[in-house]
Amino acid sequence: MLFVKSDQQLPQDKEEIIKERDPRKLSAVVDYGLVFVGDLLPYGVLFLLTVLTGFRFGIQAAGFWSLCYAYVAIITTLICGPNLLSLRRRMPSNPSPGAVIIAGWILRLVAIGSGVALLLIASRIMNTGTDLIPLMSLLFVARFVETSIDGPATGIQYLYNARSYFLLRLTVFLVIIAVVLLGVFGTDSNSGQTALIDVATAYLVGACLGFLVTLFATRTLFIPAIVPIKVWAELRGQSRELAKFVLATVLFLMASRLHPVIISALRGQEMAGQFAMVQNLFAVLALASTGVAGVFFWSRNRQARDHLLDGVPWLWLTGAIVGGTFVGMIGAIAINYMYLTPLEGSDLLKRTAWIICLATPLILSQAILSNVLVLQKRDTEMLLLAAGNSLLSVLIIWLAVYRFGLLGAAASVSISAGFSSAMGIWIVRRKNG
Repeated sequence: MLFVKSDQQLPQDKEEIIKERDPRKLSAVVDYGLVFVGDLLPYGVLFLLTVLTGFRFGIQAAGFWSLCYAYVAIITTLICGPNLLSLRRRMPSNPSPGAVIIAGWILRLVAIGSGVALLLIASRIMNTGTDLIPLMSLLFVARFVETSIDGPATGIQYLYNARSYFLLRLTVFLVIIAVVLLGVFGTDSNSGQTALIDVATAYLVGACLGFLVTLFATRTLFIPAIVPIKVWAELRGQSRELAKFVLATVLFLMASRLHPVIISALRGQEMAGQFAMVQNLFAVLALASTGVAGVFFWSRNRQARDHLLDGVPWLWLTGAIVGGTFVGMIGAIAINYMYLTPLEGSDLLKRTAWIICLATPLILSQAILSNVLVLQKRDTEMLLLAAGNSLLSVLIIWLAVYRFGLLGAAASVSISAGFSSAMGIWIVRRKNG
């Protein structure tokens, strides 16, 4: 079974779900891996869009595209990240998955629409970034449509299996990329910003087609659920949970995604776009490496929550430093020699890529320490760690960009991750204190 068959009854409780699952199902670790790869595929779209725009239209066009996408990513992540957590909490036990999905769409539309309106109004009032508005507007719509797949995909994940979830995500990914490729290579490479508008339009068309594929594949999820009162109740519940999770997301964005915004304010859009371009490429490397480390960490320690690692997980941290250094070097070599060098990127930009990629071991260490706190259910301390790291990160980014420009922004990634790791070690050691 790939997706949901039209004549298949939707399981209504956990006992029926367990009975209907294949007894030969994949192990928990493989299931976790399939879900992780499925979650990573939307970032693959971002990665390929960055690469394609660079090779087709030049490094300046790729920087302009990346800067626009950076603003889009901040607002959509602020809403979609917490809402996805809410969907994954509410979907397994809810008898009306369609209500969960529809409420999520309404909530995202209102919240993202409000954020976009405020951003555009602010740009007009301050008369800054107005040249970004046409491309950003298209990207916001495309990103909203693409993330609307989260709800139906989550229903497939929890009510059926990880394999179907992964195959759905992969199908949507291939549809979007196929349309984007047509848009990129069907556009005149010398038409400037108009070419990027055409690519964004292709991205939107691909996202719409992927959304239609998702609706068809998951159509039976909606059959028992389209009742206004259920949707309204679900919308209220998800709104409350959005408010609960949004603080953690804000802290995450402050530490990891504000670099282009600060660089744009201090050094201009061109430098901000260059950094955003390298950051987009590095983001896939960072997410993949931390995800793989998380799979191994959880598979080894998820059964030992009460007596997990009475001290600091030094062995895991050593592996993170060694493995992360190797992965970071491979990533830096790939970005420099397979992307920046063919596009005649400056030596400054190449050094920036090296510095960012060499932050990988510290980011891995940060992720492992966060996983320890999650397993130990120390939510308050995790929030304090995120708050401290975010506030320091903004200060470091601002000072580093003001003084050293691109290199300072790149170095701030390592400094923030190192500080977060040090704080994490201190918090973990306090468990027995």
